Amino acid sequence: MNGRKIVAAITLVLFLAGLGISCSGPSSAPSLHMPVAMKSGAVLGKSAPEVESALRRDYPDEFPGLNKVEARETTQGLLGEFSRFDLKGENDHLIGSVSVCLPSGELNSVMYAPQSDDQVMANRIETTQDAQQVARDFIARWGFELSNEYVLTEENQEGDQYRLQWQRQYGEAFLCESFYVELNAQGRIGMAMFPRSDAPLPQSRDELEPNISRGQALELAKEQFPPTAAGSESSTGMELAEEQATLLYQPMGPTTEPRLLWSIEILYQFHPGGNGFNGLDHRGATIMIDAKSGAVLSIDYCM
Repeated sequence: MNGRKIVAAITLVLFLAGLGISCSGPSSAPSLHMPVAMKSGAVLGKSAPEVESALRRDYPDEFPGLNKVEARETTQGLLGEFSRFDLKGENDHLIGSVSVCLPSGELNSVMYAPQSDDQVMANRIETTQDAQQVARDFIARWGFELSNEYVLTEENQEGDQYRLQWQRQYGEAFLCESFYVELNAQGRIGMAMFPRSDAPLPQSRDELEPNISRGQALELAKEQFPPTAAGSESSTGMELAEEQATLLYQPMGPTTEPRLLWSIEILYQFHPGGNGFNGLDHRGATIMIDAKSGAVLSIDYCM
């Protein structure tokens, strides 16, 4: 696996762990202004009968084979609780699922069963620009607005599969609001995640001013994950292959209160030695650092 795939995988894991919250992207920043709460999208309700009624009434083309809705579980996410519902067709065949934010009942995610014939299809996708437009149209269908405050931070294509992510940016920091869409070359949506309208927002610019600089955060991270930790005694040619520092404004740990964080991704490459393997291997880690105090909060290794 090459370095870029490892870094992309780490970013995706962090995104999914937060159910719609991922914080990665370019260093370019739009002009500063105090952000306001985003416009809410589809409101489906908090119970299976409410969700079923809303889907039949407002989104009949999304799951035309819908026969019933079943409540699954309520889970605590990074920003609050959400409930998941399974969507069943004839003979209890699973045709998809949705999750809603609590207590608002707003749509949080939607997933379509593989090879479902129920989904509205777009034109065949030839380019990543086509994929972006299909994803944008899909987001709008569910009542969300993808404004210019959202920066395209992921645009991956593997075979006929596309993954797109837009993250809301304020200055240098990425906030806890993102859109994520997976689709294929036939325009079939696999899944999508939407931001919460009640996501925490900074109340002053000082909240997003780090006391620890990007360079200091990178040095702190390397102290936690030096080359000797990445390889073994038989490894040779240990080199820093990639490093990335992203400023995040998001909760971490048991509290839902946001804090300013540096997310550091480090990747080393080396010749592992032994076992007749002559190519390069990689070892990486994502290290979370409090951007105000410099405290190292977590280290996630990717071997």
